[in-house]
Amino acid sequence: AIKQQLAKTRKHFERSFGAREVDFAKITQECGLPRFANRALFRYVTRDMGESSKSALSGNAVIGKRSRQTDRETWPSFEHFCRVWTRVRRASADIHALLFNILVDDATNLRPFLTRDDMKVIVSDVVDHHYELEFLEGQGQFLQSYTETVVERIFYASGRSWDGKMQLSQFRKINVAGILGSIEDGIDVNISNPGLFSYKHFYVLFCSFFELDLNRDSMLDARDLLRYFNGTLSRRIISRIMMGKGKPSEHAPKRPPNDAKAKAKAEKRRAKGGSRYDLNVRLSDCRMTYTDFIWFLLSEIDKTSPTAVEYWFRCLDLDGDGVLSIYELEYFYDEQISRMEEEMAGDIIMLDDLMCQLSDLVRPEHEGMITLKDLRRVPPTIIPVFFDAFMNLSRFVEHESRTSCLQRQLAQLSMRALPKTSFEDVIQMRIEFLASLPNPWSEFADLEYAALLNDHEQTEQNYDEAAAADSSVDVAAA
Repeated sequence: AIKQQLAKTRKHFERSFGAREVDFAKITQECGLPRFANRALFRYVTRDMGESSKSALSGNAVIGKRSRQTDRETWPSFEHFCRVWTRVRRASADIHALLFNILVDDATNLRPFLTRDDMKVIVSDVVDHHYELEFLEGQGQFLQSYTETVVERIFYASGRSWDGKMQLSQFRKINVAGILGSIEDGIDVNISNPGLFSYKHFYVLFCSFFELDLNRDSMLDARDLLRYFNGTLSRRIISRIMMGKGKPSEHAPKRPPNDAKAKAKAEKRRAKGGSRYDLNVRLSDCRMTYTDFIWFLLSEIDKTSPTAVEYWFRCLDLDGDGVLSIYELEYFYDEQISRMEEEMAGDIIMLDDLMCQLSDLVRPEHEGMITLKDLRRVPPTIIPVFFDAFMNLSRFVEHESRTSCLQRQLAQLSMRALPKTSFEDVIQMRIEFLASLPNPWSEFADLEYAALLNDHEQTEQNYDEAAAADSSVDVAAA
């Protein structure tokens, strides 16, 4: 396979292609890599290229409005490319390992993981060269935010990348090579289920953040998060989120002064049950960055994803022992009971009744002790019910009506199929129906994007009407 790939690429090296990185895409695709892996491969091949490794045939000036800093004075020679490609290809078991090695390989810092900066190489290639994203050129901060969003979504989808380090197994799991290949046909236009590079999804995330960021300092505090969906989240879960318990925050909070007064205060809080809190963190000092918010919103909207399950489990696990005890869940549910008394006219679900229902749904290995392993075995439709019961009262109440609606749809499907269809086929039809339901995040993003566009159009219409009214007044005054 290596010899065949090199034979295909030889003809390109025998002609002068100039010095632009974009021209090297022909080589990238001949090697079996996606078009948008071109920048990564070009950087990898030319990284240690000396004068003797340059091609004698290519040396034209860099031209074109979309020339980049990655453009070089010349392509590498075919002999140099053969050496580099053969080495990395033999060290890679499949296309996932190949792309991983090209991205991670650094002669000055050998490591078995990818960082966000590594991933920005392929994201920037998409931004610079995809026809749907040409409008982002020259947009500065907006372009940077889009890049950050896509990188964070890739790390979020990989799961267990809380420390910003992605292993090969995680890279292979999310199939980055496949994603890069699929977006060649489009990112949002005529795409039924936009993926990680979706501009619409980015726009929803970006606007949702700045809708809460009233002082425009690109940071959210606990008071900002209290306004999320009109105060739907409990104060206690917000404190855990802001302390970075779900995902370690990019903004490190300040530590209280190390003096006798501070120590005495900490001891007093500990005596009152302070073990439920991080005594070294003051909530007023905690901030949520935009990248932290991406993880929060994705987890809040779609609680069924593996990353979301772990995110909320970590928030509820007050002592960090990997087990949710009845005492920890009671701590969060106490606030929910208070909200029920205020908002539901005394219609209260007591904790004992709730725990009986949840235990039947979750079926933990040890009664009264729920682990992350237990929750990962639970059907996806149950997970949001479990978490929302302890932190999002309005969503918890909505689940009952949604479940009833879904049950009616499944019943109608079965009634139409039976008795003409076998029972096994009916079961398969029900499974396919459930699988066809829209992803919670995609459904939310589509609705929010439509609402944002409508608001924008309404604002422009109001502005035009106001401008026309002013013109009429000026004409009348004349």
